Amino acid sequence: MKNKNIKDIKSEIISKAKEEEREAVKGLLESLEGQTIENYVKSKFKGRAKSYHIDKESTGILEGYINKNISRKEATERLKISEVTFFRMLREYKESKKGEYKECGTCKELKPISEYQKNGHTKEGVQKYGKECRECRAKNGK
Repeated sequence: MKNKNIKDIKSEIISKAKEEEREAVKGLLESLEGQTIENYVKSKFKGRAKSYHIDKESTGILEGYINKNISRKEATERLKISEVTFFRMLREYKESKKGEYKECGTCKELKPISEYQKNGHTKEGVQKYGKECRECRAKNGK
């Protein structure tokens, strides 16, 4: 079959239909085309467009929040976004940095991989606890 455009295919189908059925066939083809486009759009574009963009400034603010240098309230005010949007943005940022950061097993903070000692027996190849967390554990007597 040669490469045909949609108009040619529709014209061919309509011309092969009986005279009294052509309007009904034309309506069905238009409906089918509309449904096809709608299904394509739904499969490609889920939900509405994001109200935020992760750039250098927002990365600095997210890093500040992760490192506990700024509060959640201060971060949302500086980014001019809602709390819910902030946590969506934070989750997306953390997922993009998965290979560079790891959540500590003690304090549950996200810390750079460089703060962990190597350990070939774990799935990620690094120790379970970060350097600071060992100190925190020692201070707390755990």
